[in-house]
Amino acid sequence: MLIDLHNHTPLCKHAKGEPEEYIKKALEKKAEVFTICGDKNERKELIEKLKESNKDFYEKVKERIIKPTLQGMQEEGMPFTGVLFIGVMVVNGEPMILEYNVRFGDPECEELMPLLKSPASELFYKAAIGDLASAKIEFYDKYAVGVVVASKDYPYKNSTPAKITIKDIPQDTHISYAGVSKAGDDLLATGGRVLVCVGLGDSIKEARDKAYSLVSNVEFEGMQYRKDIAYQALKDV
Repeated sequence: MLIDLHNHTPLCKHAKGEPEEYIKKALEKKAEVFTICGDKNERKELIEKLKESNKDFYEKVKERIIKPTLQGMQEEGMPFTGVLFIGVMVVNGEPMILEYNVRFGDPECEELMPLLKSPASELFYKAAIGDLASAKIEFYDKYAVGVVVASKDYPYKNSTPAKITIKDIPQDTHISYAGVSKAGDDLLATGGRVLVCVGLGDSIKEARDKAYSLVSNVEFEGMQYRKDIAYQALKDV
């Protein structure tokens, strides 16, 4: 959420005045990000609840989290211009705040940004000059799925640097790099979460397949990644 509380204007405000509309739009359909914790049955139950009650769920997020957050900042005289990322966990179908960050979320950002049709630079500029009320934000009518590729010993300890080989980058895919460094002409995996393979498509399945197609073109010693990204959303397709 990009906001300008100097002028009490969230990025998501639009002409008709509902300040959460663009947040809902971004979360509801345009980016499908599946990083679900818990056992198989818990994940299945969560996905089904969200599928059936998206409208009620987003209303809860709006009323319990977004509105009180913005209102509280205003009442306490805490002006803020920038990105406010609210981490939400779902407990028994109810949204609970996990954390606040003043940056885009990772790896959520890697799936959201390629779907953003409006120039991000224009939105940042309008926030900086206090004119978010006139911002127009649009998303491509696509889906995005990202697969995090991690190093051998993640998340327990640092891994030995390993040379990364990228054989090919298929159409409608890209790599967002994170824990990497260069040694001469070689790209090395040096961090925990090394990179994110992102696929775009007209459906979740197409986006997921493209993301994993890109993963198959990445090689470095000890690389690991989850094989079940978007599984719960696609198991009945």
